[in-house]
Amino acid sequence: MTNSLVQIGDKSYKECQVVMLPHSNIDTQITMYLPEKELSTNLDRLQHHTNQHLYILSDEELKNGDWGINPITLNLSQHDNQHNNLNCGWKKVVTTTDSKLNFKICKRHETLTTNVNYNCTCTGDMRNLPRPSNEFIEAYVKAQGKGFEKILVEYEKGNYTGKHIHPKYSDNPELWYYWNLKLSPDNTITCKRVEKKSYSKEEILNWLQTRFTEYAPIEYVISEFKKEF
Repeated sequence: MTNSLVQIGDKSYKECQVVMLPHSNIDTQITMYLPEKELSTNLDRLQHHTNQHLYILSDEELKNGDWGINPITLNLSQHDNQHNNLNCGWKKVVTTTDSKLNFKICKRHETLTTNVNYNCTCTGDMRNLPRPSNEFIEAYVKAQGKGFEKILVEYEKGNYTGKHIHPKYSDNPELWYYWNLKLSPDNTITCKRVEKKSYSKEEILNWLQTRFTEYAPIEYVISEFKKEF
């Protein structure tokens, strides 16, 4: 997890993917009016429309109780190590506008994980996944989703207390810590758009000169240029 974090000042972020999927619930924050496919936060049931949910996905490993989405089929399912292993290409849902996505959290293990522990007999509470803020949803709709394909979600560092440190990790301080989503009191995440970096003419020319000869096929150069920039 640490290697995938992006440091901006004194804050830590993880790049996540934003996916929008239709749903049939009456309760919705985003509506797509057809046939124009125009997004709105105002629902007019008299107009032809579909309701939409946002799902923000991470490449973190899915654990018991996590929700995941297959990025190819866009299927949504809850992970279960015993019966429903979703770690083959599935993306973890870290936050969503879908209030039906919840999980059980064991009170005794709350400082360790927010995942379901099927072998644990602790009592626990059902909680909703964190959600994007209203400001984020309004910005997403205003932009019609453009430029929001990927965002930076803020994480914060925590540390296990002594009794929660596994014996085999006790001599390695780097493994005494974990990373969690940074949440506001209202269970919303902190996030920002991924800003595209601008390059000077000199930087681009230097990139070309250090990677290609004058005989390189132009189609190949263009293809590699699009991958890099």
